[in-house]
Amino acid sequence: MKGEALREGSERASKLAFYASKAGWKKSGKFLVEGPQAVREALRSGLAEDVYFDESLNLPKEFCEGRGAWFHPSSPRALEKVSKDCQGVLACASSRKLERGFSSLDLSGTFVICALWQVRDPGNEGTVIRSCDAAGCRAVLLVDECASPFNPKVVRSSAGSIFHIPFFKCSEKELLSLKDRVFLVSTSGRDFDKKVLVDSSPSVLEGLGSMVLLFGNEARGLPDRLIKESHAVARIPIYGQAESLNLSSAASILVYDAVRSQRMKGEI
Repeated sequence: MKGEALREGSERASKLAFYASKAGWKKSGKFLVEGPQAVREALRSGLAEDVYFDESLNLPKEFCEGRGAWFHPSSPRALEKVSKDCQGVLACASSRKLERGFSSLDLSGTFVICALWQVRDPGNEGTVIRSCDAAGCRAVLLVDECASPFNPKVVRSSAGSIFHIPFFKCSEKELLSLKDRVFLVSTSGRDFDKKVLVDSSPSVLEGLGSMVLLFGNEARGLPDRLIKESHAVARIPIYGQAESLNLSSAASILVYDAVRSQRMKGEI
Protein backbone atom coordinates (compact mmCIF):
# COMPACT_ATOMS: atom_id res chain seq x y z
CA MET A 1 0.00 0.00 0.00
CA LYS A 2 1.42 3.35 -1.01
CA GLY A 3 1.51 5.90 1.77
CA GLU A 4 2.12 9.60 2.10
CA ALA A 5 5.56 10.81 1.05
CA LEU A 6 7.99 11.70 3.83
CA ARG A 7 9.47 15.16 3.58
CA GLU A 8 12.04 16.98 5.71
CA GLY A 9 10.50 19.03 8.52
CA SER A 10 7.08 17.35 8.25
CA GLU A 11 5.03 16.28 11.24
CA ARG A 12 5.49 12.66 10.18
CA ALA A 13 9.29 13.06 10.18
CA SER A 14 9.13 14.49 13.71
CA LYS A 15 7.06 11.52 14.85
CA LEU A 16 9.57 9.07 13.42
CA ALA A 17 12.43 10.80 15.22
CA PHE A 18 10.37 10.60 18.41
CA TYR A 19 9.97 6.81 18.01
CA ALA A 20 13.75 6.50 18.16
CA SER A 21 13.84 7.96 21.69
CA LYS A 22 13.21 6.20 25.00
CA ALA A 23 10.24 8.44 25.72
CA GLY A 24 8.97 7.76 22.21
CA TRP A 25 8.88 3.97 22.22
CA LYS A 26 7.49 3.93 25.77
CA LYS A 27 4.73 6.45 25.17
CA SER A 28 3.73 5.56 21.60
CA GLY A 29 4.25 1.80 21.63
CA LYS A 30 6.18 2.13 18.34
CA PHE A 31 9.89 1.84 17.65
CA LEU A 32 12.25 2.53 14.78
CA VAL A 33 13.77 -0.23 12.61
CA GLU A 34 16.82 0.92 10.65
CA GLY A 35 18.60 -0.60 7.67
CA PRO A 36 17.70 -3.13 4.97
CA GLN A 37 18.36 -6.31 6.95
CA ALA A 38 16.32 -5.35 10.01
CA VAL A 39 13.51 -3.87 7.91
CA ARG A 40 13.39 -7.03 5.77
CA GLU A 41 12.91 -9.18 8.88
CA ALA A 42 10.26 -6.81 10.23
CA LEU A 43 8.39 -7.16 6.93
CA ARG A 44 8.75 -10.94 6.90
CA SER A 45 7.40 -11.17 10.43
CA GLY A 46 4.41 -9.01 9.51
CA LEU A 47 5.29 -6.47 12.20
CA ALA A 48 6.40 -3.56 10.02
CA GLU A 49 3.58 -1.00 9.97
CA ASP A 50 5.17 1.76 7.87
CA VAL A 51 8.24 1.55 5.64
CA TYR A 52 10.10 4.68 4.46
CA PHE A 53 12.46 4.33 1.50
CA ASP A 54 14.82 6.69 -0.29
CA GLU A 55 13.09 7.34 -3.59
CA SER A 56 16.41 8.23 -5.23
CA LEU A 57 17.83 4.73 -4.72
CA ASN A 58 17.21 1.61 -6.75
CA LEU A 59 16.05 -0.50 -3.81
CA PRO A 60 14.55 -4.00 -4.13
CA LYS A 61 10.78 -4.04 -4.52
CA GLU A 62 10.28 -5.55 -1.07
CA PHE A 63 11.27 -2.19 0.48
CA CYS A 64 9.04 -0.12 -1.81
CA GLU A 65 5.82 -2.07 -2.18
CA GLY A 66 3.95 -5.09 -0.86
CA ARG A 67 1.24 -6.22 1.51
CA GLY A 68 0.84 -5.67 5.22
CA ALA A 69 2.52 -2.29 5.49
CA TRP A 70 2.32 1.26 4.15
CA PHE A 71 5.26 2.22 1.91
CA HIS A 72 6.30 5.89 1.91
CA PRO A 73 8.66 7.36 -0.71
CA SER A 74 11.06 9.70 1.07
CA SER A 75 13.57 12.35 0.24
CA PRO A 76 17.19 11.51 1.18
CA ARG A 77 17.39 14.54 3.49
CA ALA A 78 14.20 13.54 5.32
CA LEU A 79 15.59 10.08 6.04
CA GLU A 80 18.97 11.53 7.01
CA LYS A 81 17.29 13.79 9.56
CA VAL A 82 15.48 10.84 11.13
CA SER A 83 18.33 8.32 11.02
CA LYS A 84 21.96 8.43 9.89
CA ASP A 85 22.15 4.62 10.01
CA CYS A 86 19.18 3.54 7.90
CA GLN A 87 21.04 3.04 4.57
CA GLY A 88 18.04 4.31 2.65
CA VAL A 89 15.26 2.39 4.33
CA LEU A 90 13.62 2.40 7.74
CA ALA A 91 10.36 1.23 9.27
CA CYS A 92 8.33 1.64 12.41
CA ALA A 93 6.85 -1.34 14.23
CA SER A 94 4.72 -1.96 17.31
CA SER A 95 6.68 -2.68 20.48
CA ARG A 96 3.53 -3.92 22.21
CA LYS A 97 3.21 -6.82 19.78
CA LEU A 98 6.66 -8.03 20.84
CA GLU A 99 6.29 -7.59 24.61
CA ARG A 100 5.59 -10.84 26.47
CA GLY A 101 4.86 -11.68 30.09
CA PHE A 102 7.38 -13.86 31.90
CA SER A 103 4.64 -16.35 32.77
CA SER A 104 4.26 -17.17 29.06
CA LEU A 105 7.87 -18.45 28.77
CA ASP A 106 7.78 -21.91 27.14
CA LEU A 107 9.58 -24.45 29.35
CA SER A 108 8.49 -27.58 27.49
CA GLY A 109 10.97 -30.04 26.04
CA THR A 110 14.74 -29.49 26.06
CA PHE A 111 16.15 -26.04 25.40
CA VAL A 112 18.80 -23.42 25.99
CA ILE A 113 17.83 -19.99 27.26
CA CYS A 114 20.25 -17.07 27.42
CA ALA A 115 19.81 -14.67 30.34
CA LEU A 116 21.46 -11.25 30.48
CA TRP A 117 21.83 -9.52 33.84
CA GLN A 118 21.95 -5.71 33.73
CA VAL A 119 23.49 -5.65 30.25
CA ARG A 120 23.29 -1.98 29.36
CA ASP A 121 25.35 -1.75 26.19
CA PRO A 122 22.77 -1.84 23.36
CA GLY A 123 25.28 -3.05 20.77
CA ASN A 124 26.28 -6.01 22.93
CA GLU A 125 22.68 -6.84 23.76
CA GLY A 126 21.57 -6.79 20.14
CA THR A 127 24.52 -8.93 19.04
CA VAL A 128 23.76 -11.51 21.73
CA ILE A 129 20.11 -11.64 20.63
CA ARG A 130 21.28 -12.23 17.05
CA SER A 131 23.63 -15.05 18.14
CA CYS A 132 20.92 -16.68 20.23
CA ASP A 133 18.53 -16.57 17.29
CA ALA A 134 21.14 -18.08 14.97
CA ALA A 135 22.03 -20.83 17.46
CA GLY A 136 18.40 -21.80 18.01
CA CYS A 137 18.00 -20.76 21.65
CA ARG A 138 14.48 -20.92 23.06
CA ALA A 139 14.45 -17.34 24.38
CA VAL A 140 16.47 -14.45 25.78
CA LEU A 141 15.80 -13.15 29.30
CA LEU A 142 16.60 -9.51 30.08
CA VAL A 143 17.11 -9.49 33.83
CA ASP A 144 16.69 -6.27 35.80
CA GLU A 145 17.92 -3.06 34.17
CA CYS A 146 19.06 -4.16 30.70
CA ALA A 147 19.04 -1.93 27.64
CA SER A 148 15.61 -1.70 26.07
CA PRO A 149 15.19 -4.16 23.18
CA PHE A 150 13.52 -1.26 21.32
CA ASN A 151 16.59 0.95 21.48
CA PRO A 152 17.52 1.55 17.80
CA LYS A 153 21.07 0.31 18.46
CA VAL A 154 19.73 -2.97 19.87
CA VAL A 155 17.37 -3.41 16.92
CA ARG A 156 20.12 -2.60 14.41
CA SER A 157 22.78 -4.85 15.95
CA SER A 158 20.28 -7.71 16.25
CA ALA A 159 19.92 -7.52 12.42
CA GLY A 160 16.21 -8.20 12.80
CA SER A 161 16.51 -11.13 15.22
CA ILE A 162 14.28 -9.38 17.74
CA PHE A 163 11.45 -10.28 15.35
CA HIS A 164 12.34 -14.00 15.56
CA ILE A 165 13.43 -15.04 19.03
CA PRO A 166 11.18 -14.36 22.05
CA PHE A 167 12.63 -12.06 24.69
CA PHE A 168 11.29 -11.48 28.18
CA LYS A 169 12.00 -8.83 30.78
CA CYS A 170 12.20 -10.36 34.25
CA SER A 171 13.49 -9.82 37.79
CA GLU A 172 16.21 -11.74 39.63
CA LYS A 173 13.47 -13.47 41.61
CA GLU A 174 11.75 -14.64 38.43
CA LEU A 175 15.06 -15.84 37.01
CA LEU A 176 15.85 -17.87 40.13
CA SER A 177 12.35 -19.36 40.12
CA LEU A 178 13.51 -21.43 37.13
CA LYS A 179 16.15 -23.28 39.20
CA ASP A 180 13.87 -26.18 40.08
CA ARG A 181 13.10 -26.86 36.42
CA VAL A 182 16.32 -26.11 34.53
CA PHE A 183 20.08 -26.18 35.06
CA LEU A 184 21.22 -22.64 35.83
CA VAL A 185 24.78 -21.96 34.67
CA SER A 186 26.50 -18.69 35.53
CA THR A 187 29.38 -17.47 33.41
CA SER A 188 32.48 -15.94 34.93
CA GLY A 189 36.22 -15.72 34.43
CA ARG A 190 36.75 -15.79 38.18
CA ASP A 191 37.37 -18.93 40.26
CA PHE A 192 34.62 -20.24 42.50
CA ASP A 193 34.11 -23.31 44.68
CA LYS A 194 31.40 -24.48 42.31
CA LYS A 195 32.41 -26.86 39.53
CA VAL A 196 33.64 -25.01 36.45
CA LEU A 197 31.92 -26.68 33.53
CA VAL A 198 33.80 -25.11 30.66
CA ASP A 199 37.53 -25.10 31.15
CA SER A 200 39.52 -27.42 28.91
CA SER A 201 36.57 -28.70 26.88
CA PRO A 202 33.18 -27.17 26.08
CA SER A 203 31.82 -30.68 25.44
CA VAL A 204 31.12 -31.10 29.16
CA LEU A 205 27.94 -29.10 28.58
CA GLU A 206 26.51 -32.30 27.09
CA GLY A 207 23.94 -34.19 29.11
CA LEU A 208 22.78 -31.31 31.28
CA GLY A 209 19.36 -31.11 29.67
CA SER A 210 17.52 -27.81 29.62
CA MET A 211 19.68 -24.96 30.82
CA VAL A 212 19.79 -21.22 31.33
CA LEU A 213 23.14 -19.61 30.58
CA LEU A 214 23.48 -16.44 32.64
CA PHE A 215 25.76 -13.59 31.51
CA GLY A 216 26.57 -10.46 33.48
CA ASN A 217 27.07 -6.76 33.00
CA GLU A 218 29.90 -5.83 30.60
CA ALA A 219 31.95 -3.96 33.18
CA ARG A 220 31.12 -5.76 36.45
CA GLY A 221 30.19 -9.28 35.43
CA LEU A 222 27.78 -11.19 37.64
CA PRO A 223 27.37 -10.49 41.38
CA ASP A 224 28.47 -13.24 43.75
CA ARG A 225 24.92 -13.70 45.01
CA LEU A 226 23.72 -14.90 41.60
CA ILE A 227 26.73 -17.12 41.06
CA LYS A 228 26.14 -18.77 44.44
CA GLU A 229 22.52 -19.43 43.49
CA SER A 230 23.55 -21.13 40.24
CA HIS A 231 24.08 -24.85 39.83
CA ALA A 232 27.49 -24.36 38.23
CA VAL A 233 29.87 -21.83 36.71
CA ALA A 234 31.04 -21.85 33.10
CA ARG A 235 34.37 -20.38 32.09
CA ILE A 236 35.85 -20.13 28.61
CA PRO A 237 39.61 -20.83 28.54
CA ILE A 238 41.93 -18.09 27.31
CA TYR A 239 44.85 -19.67 25.44
CA GLY A 240 46.41 -16.45 24.17
CA GLN A 241 47.33 -13.18 25.83
CA ALA A 242 43.92 -11.46 25.74
CA GLU A 243 42.63 -10.56 29.18
CA SER A 244 39.10 -11.68 28.34
CA LEU A 245 36.41 -12.01 25.69
CA ASN A 246 33.71 -9.41 25.37
CA LEU A 247 30.17 -10.30 26.31
CA SER A 248 28.79 -10.93 22.83
CA SER A 249 31.75 -13.17 21.86
CA ALA A 250 31.51 -15.22 25.06
CA ALA A 251 27.76 -15.61 24.73
CA SER A 252 28.05 -16.72 21.10
CA ILE A 253 30.59 -19.41 21.99
CA LEU A 254 28.62 -20.82 24.91
CA VAL A 255 25.11 -20.75 23.47
CA TYR A 256 26.29 -22.40 20.27
CA ASP A 257 28.12 -25.11 22.20
CA ALA A 258 25.16 -25.73 24.50
CA VAL A 259 22.68 -26.07 21.63
CA ARG A 260 25.15 -28.16 19.61
CA SER A 261 25.54 -30.52 22.55
CA GLN A 262 21.79 -31.00 22.79
CA ARG A 263 21.53 -31.62 19.05
CA MET A 264 24.32 -34.18 19.12
CA LYS A 265 22.49 -36.10 21.84
CA GLY A 266 19.23 -35.91 19.89
CA GLU A 267 17.52 -33.93 22.66
CA ILE A 268 16.23 -31.26 20.25
